[in-house]
Amino acid sequence: AKINNDLISGKTALASEPDDTDEFLVSDAGTLKRIDYSLIKGGTNTPSFWAYKIGNLTVANNTQVQLIPDSVDQNDSSCYNTSNGRFTVPSNQDGLYYLFAATRINNYDPNLTDMSFFKDGTEITWAKYQVVPDGSISGRHPSCMSTIFVSLSAGEYVDMRFRQTSGSSDTVFQTVFGGFKIR
Repeated sequence: AKINNDLISGKTALASEPDDTDEFLVSDAGTLKRIDYSLIKGGTNTPSFWAYKIGNLTVANNTQVQLIPDSVDQNDSSCYNTSNGRFTVPSNQDGLYYLFAATRINNYDPNLTDMSFFKDGTEITWAKYQVVPDGSISGRHPSCMSTIFVSLSAGEYVDMRFRQTSGSSDTVFQTVFGGFKIR
């Protein structure tokens, strides 16, 4: 009842996102309180990364290899290392992460492949992929994909690995690895 209707005008309107220390008035059960924007803004889903590799890698039958995408399109906080293929959680970024990985193989008769995520060198999940063709599979390039939600702490790292069991060696020719913090 004590605030005039003309208190807010176009003269003081924000034209961009508020600063973290900008304050808002809220009513808490009838009591006016101030709150900083930093406490109510949405998350930014960072750190985040997206890396890829286009190039051939020969994988022997029933051998698990680490795939190391060496080109980066997105890499907040320099959290992905192109030399060792690891996503490492930066300081003060503990939380829940969504990670994804995919690869395309040049396998004319694939029986079974799997894609695994490893945290600090220990396997935490895997996805099996089997091609069930409709007709001839000659010239097809099947994909193997995996996703995971995982809680990670600062300093922990995740990498991805691939295995194929076609009975002979096979070629991986495209790989992507990425992820972002959920909360």
